[in-house]
Amino acid sequence: MRRGEWLMAAALAGCGGPDGGGDDGAADAAVARTMRCELGRERGGAFVPLGEDDRAELVLGFQGFLFFEVNVRTSLPAPTKADALFSVTLDDRAPFGATQIDTWITSGAEGHAMSDAVIIFLDGSGVGAYTGKTAEVAIRLDGEGATCTASGRVRLVDEDPCVHTGDTPDCP
Repeated sequence: MRRGEWLMAAALAGCGGPDGGGDDGAADAAVARTMRCELGRERGGAFVPLGEDDRAELVLGFQGFLFFEVNVRTSLPAPTKADALFSVTLDDRAPFGATQIDTWITSGAEGHAMSDAVIIFLDGSGVGAYTGKTAEVAIRLDGEGATCTASGRVRLVDEDPCVHTGDTPDCP
């Protein structure tokens, strides 16, 4: 099994590895701290869950890096940091994954917390290679003894003509 496939399977299953076994209660504590979460995006300071046929903007960033962003809403204690392990499967490409360490999770409305953007970098194939593709994303947040797993689907679009290399985008 390739690494990307393993990451997707682990993220979707919510697995953290082999069973804890033993009588120290560590496995029971991990189960008790598994929480629900969902994928979405931050818009105007609020979390908006991913919906049917949702889109994610392809962003051309520093030195030509191409990426898109998602956020995770959860009931994890906030403020805190978590590692965001993600796996992505695109229409016609092999699954790939990575870890974004120390992702901030901050308190939000209605007792929920929202992660900072989880930035999903793509290879250097260019914007045209991704525009219109569907990306299935699975993210597992691991932080301070608590975990949660969420997945969703977005269609990648290029509707913003700007290049984002700093605080102010460079727009034609």
